[in-house]
Amino acid sequence: MRLRSDLADALVAFGDAFHDHVRFEERTLFEAAQRLALSAALDAIAEACRDRPTAEACR
Repeated sequence: MRLRSDLADALVAFGDAFHDHVRFEERTLFEAAQRLALSAALDAIAEACRDRPTAEACR
C-alpha cells in the first residue's frame, strides 16, 4: 500500500502546485498583460480564444 500512499501524496502535491500556478497567472501574469498590452492585442487574443474548440473557459 506504500505505492498508493506515494501516489496520493504526489497527486496532492501536483494539485497544490497547479493551484499556485493558476493563481500566479490570475494575479500576476494576466494583471501585467492587461496593464502592458494594447487593447487591440488583447482583443486579438480574445478572438483567437473564442475560435478554439476549448473556448468555454474563455467566456
